[in-house]
Amino acid sequence: MHKDKSDPRLQLIKAMIKCLGKRGSIIAWNASFERGVMKELANSFPEYAPELFAFTQRLVGPIPIFRFAYLHPKAQGSASIKIVGKALLPNQDYSEMEVSDGNEAFVTWHNWINGQATETAEQALLDYCHQDTLIPLNLLKVIEP
Repeated sequence: MHKDKSDPRLQLIKAMIKCLGKRGSIIAWNASFERGVMKELANSFPEYAPELFAFTQRLVGPIPIFRFAYLHPKAQGSASIKIVGKALLPNQDYSEMEVSDGNEAFVTWHNWINGQATETAEQALLDYCHQDTLIPLNLLKVIEP
């Protein structure tokens, strides 16, 4: 986790290049959103544009599965990770978490690096990120034939 007031984007790019390599699919729940973020990073850091644009070509996401193929009545037609997760994995709900959505996570992180967050902010962010990583993995296990 980025813990100081500096711009975390360059560190993120370098970590992505190191971890994601040059082959294989990159899975992100909302691949189109992540593709846009990577394109913005490429515009801001043109020296890394070739690697970032290559990543955009490898991005795949499960949203279409839950939007068009695996429709659960409790999801009420939504493909949101929060709603689909609650419908299929009721013990992994976000509602009881101190940080429960992406906007709140951003505000909490911003407050935290600026010394304005609660004492529990770091753990709350880690818990939220853990949940956001774990739910897609568990959802794919649920629908696995």
